Amino acid sequence: LHSFPTRRSSDLRFSTALPDTVCFVLRVKTAGYLYIDDIEIGSTFNCPQPIDVRMRNVTSVSAELAWNASSEGGQYQVLLDGAVVDASVSNTHYLITGLAPQQGYTAAVRAVCSDGSLGDLHEVDFTTPCVATGLPIEEDFETIALGETLPACWTAVLNSSNYPRVAQRPTDAHSGTGVLDFWGFDGEQSLAQTPRFAFPESGLHIRFWESHYYRDSAIVVGLMTDVSDLSTMVPLWAFNGADQWSSSSWSEHEFYIDSLPGADTVCVAFFSINGASLDVDDLLVEAMPTCRRPAQPTVSQLGYDSVTIGWSGMSDAYQICYGTDSIPSATQTFTQSSNQTITLHGLSGNTTYYAWVRSLCGATDTSEWLYIGSFTTDCTP
Repeated sequence: LHSFPTRRSSDLRFSTALPDTVCFVLRVKTAGYLYIDDIEIGSTFNCPQPIDVRMRNVTSVSAELAWNASSEGGQYQVLLDGAVVDASVSNTHYLITGLAPQQGYTAAVRAVCSDGSLGDLHEVDFTTPCVATGLPIEEDFETIALGETLPACWTAVLNSSNYPRVAQRPTDAHSGTGVLDFWGFDGEQSLAQTPRFAFPESGLHIRFWESHYYRDSAIVVGLMTDVSDLSTMVPLWAFNGADQWSSSSWSEHEFYIDSLPGADTVCVAFFSINGASLDVDDLLVEAMPTCRRPAQPTVSQLGYDSVTIGWSGMSDAYQICYGTDSIPSATQTFTQSSNQTITLHGLSGNTTYYAWVRSLCGATDTSEWLYIGSFTTDCTP
């Protein structure tokens, strides 16, 4: 996983003697895009310049500016939006406090040289996230504020085509018309993050639908404990579509995370690598339910008057609903099973049926319904 600095400075030094006349050459080898600006060539500074300037541990009210020193020792000056916040820093990191949520800032650091002069500014842009939100997070990407491209308090690192963003798919969305859309060129990466939330003591349940179209690319979905640092991502689902084109229909993904050691606040992150195209819809993030929904539905042995359906689960008992209505209702037929498969008898020939199953965890504790699917029985012989 790669980081996404908006601007990064490089400080190159030559300690050995060079010929009297030289030129500076840039040789770039990349499949993506590289932008270079503000080149300066001059005498070596007589102080340890900061290099690899970056932000880390960004929260809604604070952020840490970090850098590496080109040599040992030295003092630094830290600035925020052009104003000095500390004129004498001896460490190679500084915690900036008193920030406002969902606000863009420019942090900077420069060396304080031994002769009292100041080195060049090394800047990095960052945006503080919203204050941690409560659960559940339910997002169908249907209602987006005017002029915005993402739901409220979502954050993103955009590629050159300004993806990811919410797009309208009137005929292709999983439900409604809106989806979270990723698209890009070869070599590009992009990232979208939900609002931060406190990891529940009971555990976490995540469910979403996705449809992807890819070539020599990859998709990673996971939890990030630091919204500014991709290395903190804990992957939940990944797909590598190397060297192939493919278009898939909508697929549902569901995860139960009992614990995440060291996690206080987290976010769900969707990461597109090398221009992978991905649509996301109907996201649910909630505290672990007391009764888990079954998974992995199957339909088999379909005849004119019977069918076998199956699923996986952790419960000792399940309730099955089936009939000719396309939603579970009181007019359907209900039955129970202690197994994870059941054969339904007494069906009518040449008739379309719909079936669901849910876990029974107590007298009043049931899971959500899992849609098994629809099927049409054979004609009666």
